[in-house]
Amino acid sequence: VGESISGFAAELIELAIITWMEDPNLRGCTIKLFRAMAVEVPLAVKLRLHEILPMLLDSLQGDNTKEILDLIQQCTPVLTDHLGILVSEFSFIFEFPEQRGGNRVRGLALEALLTLLRTLPLGEQASPICVTLRRVLAAEPSLPVRQLIMDLVCVIIQQIGSDFEIFLPGFQTELRSSNIDHPLFETLTQNLEHAKLSPSKQPHTTQARRERGDPSEGARALPVRTIDERALDAAFEYPHRGHAEEWLTWKQLLILELLRNAPSHSLHCCVELVQVHIEVADRLFCPAVMSCWTQLSGTLQSKFVTAAEAILGSKVPPNEIVRSLLELAEFMER
Repeated sequence: VGESISGFAAELIELAIITWMEDPNLRGCTIKLFRAMAVEVPLAVKLRLHEILPMLLDSLQGDNTKEILDLIQQCTPVLTDHLGILVSEFSFIFEFPEQRGGNRVRGLALEALLTLLRTLPLGEQASPICVTLRRVLAAEPSLPVRQLIMDLVCVIIQQIGSDFEIFLPGFQTELRSSNIDHPLFETLTQNLEHAKLSPSKQPHTTQARRERGDPSEGARALPVRTIDERALDAAFEYPHRGHAEEWLTWKQLLILELLRNAPSHSLHCCVELVQVHIEVADRLFCPAVMSCWTQLSGTLQSKFVTAAEAILGSKVPPNEIVRSLLELAEFMER
């Protein structure tokens, strides 16, 4: 394969896809062909990547796993538009390795994603992969795998910076409970705390802003918000009667309390908005729960989950309440 095949690239890729699907014995050769084409005719590969990538990911459980992951890494420059399916499939492998070739495949997938994220921007995929890694870290007994997970978390921190703060308490809790020592994670989180609490590192920044009339001059760092668990504990107490108005009032009050306690300042600023525009509250329910969730104690998390399960298992609540909880479950899974 060289530049001379560019005029036949589409036909050659089509042949490679058909061969992959029809003859598993030739997949080793087909991987070599894809790798050569990814170098010589990357545009042609990119145009069919929406077909090639799912096909490769579905095969991450056999003898060719390492070669497939190497191929995916070679396609890094054209993977940006397909990061969603990549993160989704890797997340499944991380959580359910027994269904996709066992711990060997999971270890290879972790190493591959670690390499990919050194150059690929996560964007909106940062949240779902962080949630998955937290769950896997909590359930994983193997120290080498835990260390690898934390290496991946560190790469994510380096990418998203202060946006990682919402996930930070959860990971810190897991590290403490498991006695895991990860110096790079400690250094990065200390830098986040320092950046949040300290003024600008440039001594003349304020003076420079004043001289150029910057409207942000005089701004101060927003205070760190703390959760009022007693207020949220009371808000989780749901009505046990079947009056729809009571349920809807309870939901509105719960959303207000979540927004009041949300560590996210953007959400906290919406408290007055939802009191005036009630319809906005529904849209903020899932983000408000997510914002508070990682800072809730284990007891309060368990109480919320128990209450949600009881509500979903009851015939008393109106459909709107049930729908909101189902949407919340889906949102938290993502």
